[in-house]
Amino acid sequence: MPTPIIEDIHKFLPRATDGHHSNLEHLLEVIDCPDDFRGLQKVISTLEYMFSVQPKKFSSLIGLNEQVAGELLECFTEVSDDYAKQYTNQSHGKGWMSKRPIYSLLFIFFDYLNLEAAIALMTFLEHYITNEQKVAGAGREESSVRAFRLLYTDKNVSRHCFESRSAPEMCQCLKIYREKIKLQYDENFAPSTLLAYLLELEHFYRLDWKNREPRQRVSNHKVRASYSRKKIERVIGSENLYTASLNSTRIDRYFEGEGVTATEDYPELSIVKTEQPTTLKPNYEEPDISVIKDIAKIREVNWNIANDVRRSHNITRMGRNVLQPHELSYLWMELQSDKQGKIQQIPHSNIKLILLFVMLTGRTLESACRLPIAFTSQDDFTGLMVTDVGLKLIVAPRPTSTKGRHSINKNLLNTKISATLHLPKFFHSMVMRTDINGCGNLSGGYSVTNYRKAIESFLKNINQKFDTQISLKRMEFFLPNIVMADETVDPVLLEIVTDKLSYYSRSPRHYAWYTEAEINQKLQKLWFSIFERIQFFDGAFEIPELEVLKTVDDRCGIGSQFTPTRTSIIDWVTRYQVSLKSYVAFDVVRDLEHLIDYHNKYTIYTAILFLNGSGYRAVNNPLPSFDLLLSRYDGLCISDKDSRLTFAHTRIVACPSILKEQLAYYMEHLKTLANLLNHLLPKESAHLYLQCCDHQLINLQGKIEKTDWFLSVKNSKSNDGLFLLFVKNDADDKDCEDDTYRSTNLGPKLLSQFIELPTNFGRHFVRRYLQTKNVHQELIKFQLGHWVAGETPLEKHSSLSHEAAIQQLKPILDDMLSELGWSAIPSLITRKRA
Repeated sequence: MPTPIIEDIHKFLPRATDGHHSNLEHLLEVIDCPDDFRGLQKVISTLEYMFSVQPKKFSSLIGLNEQVAGELLECFTEVSDDYAKQYTNQSHGKGWMSKRPIYSLLFIFFDYLNLEAAIALMTFLEHYITNEQKVAGAGREESSVRAFRLLYTDKNVSRHCFESRSAPEMCQCLKIYREKIKLQYDENFAPSTLLAYLLELEHFYRLDWKNREPRQRVSNHKVRASYSRKKIERVIGSENLYTASLNSTRIDRYFEGEGVTATEDYPELSIVKTEQPTTLKPNYEEPDISVIKDIAKIREVNWNIANDVRRSHNITRMGRNVLQPHELSYLWMELQSDKQGKIQQIPHSNIKLILLFVMLTGRTLESACRLPIAFTSQDDFTGLMVTDVGLKLIVAPRPTSTKGRHSINKNLLNTKISATLHLPKFFHSMVMRTDINGCGNLSGGYSVTNYRKAIESFLKNINQKFDTQISLKRMEFFLPNIVMADETVDPVLLEIVTDKLSYYSRSPRHYAWYTEAEINQKLQKLWFSIFERIQFFDGAFEIPELEVLKTVDDRCGIGSQFTPTRTSIIDWVTRYQVSLKSYVAFDVVRDLEHLIDYHNKYTIYTAILFLNGSGYRAVNNPLPSFDLLLSRYDGLCISDKDSRLTFAHTRIVACPSILKEQLAYYMEHLKTLANLLNHLLPKESAHLYLQCCDHQLINLQGKIEKTDWFLSVKNSKSNDGLFLLFVKNDADDKDCEDDTYRSTNLGPKLLSQFIELPTNFGRHFVRRYLQTKNVHQELIKFQLGHWVAGETPLEKHSSLSHEAAIQQLKPILDDMLSELGWSAIPSLITRKRA
């Protein structure tokens, strides 16, 4: 299949230099990229993650050194506008799986990116590319890639098959797993498709395929018959037994001459006909029509259902099942004991280490056992690294966004993929007491099944000894439950330490940004709070020593790729304030051009302040009416995350004092502007009058009309709102006169022309600022609308006080805007008319 050539690459990548073109051509040829670059953004993101996890192995895989490989991936941060649509295409191309199997595999694995997937994919690609000629010679490219893809993406297939990093070990693991499946099932019920894929992948790693020899029956003639769907015959001697007749069949004259009939090998198809009883039921067995159609009962049932639904949308801390202080105390005492011996042939020290690791990291038993471990320093390593002084857990969370122009924006905080977490010191001493030195993973070579049985026996002894109810499941979910119950720690940190995407962090993960030092400090604080719980039961308990980490001002962190730097916002605010103050009131109102120019800048300043101060999402027509400004409560009613016809995320948020004052100035500005434009732009002037009047919605009759109005204006591109810009009409437009102006709504695309930051920067910065101030997670969710099922603050049974939440958030948001240099600026045109 054709791949891009140097001329195509030159047009596609403006940032690529002439020295990169040949290497880029080689890279795209290795991954079998289409010549139209369709879907390449996902593939490059997959390659970038693999490079971040194992740079040396990835570089040797494509035949380039690390520096060159990193430079090539950086070239894809900016692509030509002519190819942008194809480059960002999210749909899988037709025929890729058969014609471009490697490219298809990289495209699909973008949705499964994590540390385990990257290692398994790297091992597969290394073997495939090294032996590509043998694989292609046997015609097994598509079947090998298909077997690997379907097996890895199947949640029921054990991940233990893909832990090995060499072909012989991988082959052996697959063979053991295949034999294990055969023993679990009866021969007639074994999953034949799964076994076939496992066998195909075994042959791929051994490169020992055999050509299939075609087999056929002695006679090419086939005798076939089928049952009739329409002709049914009753079996004589039975009232209710029937049979389906056979269709007429044709056979060769040779068989007819030999006495062969077409129907002798086909059994009759039996059909049993049953009749409904003809006797009527007694009256007391018949349903009462009045009961079925009882409106009061139907209404009661519906009310109970609605009430249960509302109640389910608001859960409390009591809904989380966590280990109690006395259970933690007894468990810690047993885990730190010097008791020797074995359970299921596994030493006590290994069992204690695994259990404590599961409880303090929130990982499942399978994930903990599969965790790679190294006792020497390695460059291309992700997992648990044991040093002379402590333990380091190296993780690689999935990136929150694909590579694009934002990746080279100097105004955004830098991000990286891998992070190093420092585990408490007592972990190091526990590792030294085990026999896992020299093993490849934390399990020490013992199977997960044996560990599960040993842990059940270990916890059973504790429960019988202290009358507790500790189970492995409660320990696996202890950390997530404690985080969600207390809500003092960002749930995004769970995703980092557990190496697993969570329902609770699916929205916040795109807005969170932390340095390595901050992540470690927050995890140390979380672990310290867990040990503090033991003191509620045992006041004499001494909290184990945790490592004291110094604060490091690191501009490179983990998480959101769109979080702006504080300096970039301050520079923009300062620049626009100077620009607005440079105007003279008389000059502004002297002619239409100066008036429009000043209005546009004043509107942009107000809109950016609105997005930055409220955390409003970048949408069209963000504030459709001044009636949504709840000045008496210092709040805003916003609808930035809803679909066109729903109010699922319509919410009340805190409005900072500076923003509230600026919106009041902006209302006066629009009133004055409407007076000035009354004769020149009467249509726009009438719209501004309507937006600023106190009785805007008074003529709307009833709830339905008001709802229809709001649905038509919220996030609308065509219906004018408050933030209007005036632009000159196109001279080529025959319907408009030259030098005339038209109004347009301020949306994300238009706003991006006036600021060097992503238009959604406000939400990213607000969340980052609130996290640095240690604001309670419930308040952060309240402001950004990141609640999940069971946390809806506007539901009937919600106990959240909006006034109290706003009063707690408002001073913090006021400080944030003050630190950034924001200030409320009165309009010059209103000052002149005052």
